[in-house]
Amino acid sequence: MTFVTDASVAAAWVLPDEAAAIADLALERLGEETVKVPNVFWIDSFAQIHRFQFGERLDQPPGEAGCF
Repeated sequence: MTFVTDASVAAAWVLPDEAAAIADLALERLGEETVKVPNVFWIDSFAQIHRFQFGERLDQPPGEAGCF
């Protein structure tokens, strides 16, 4: 089965303080099912990382932290 996720769910997998039960469920399904993302997924992901980095919620830039 295929499911759709968005940047906020993916962010919960890698960013501190963003844990969510729905994200954990999506991560479990990722190993068994096909995932699709909206066209704006990468733009939204970048925007979230940018907000976390400049909101001083990340210690390192995204590339150095190994996030995306």
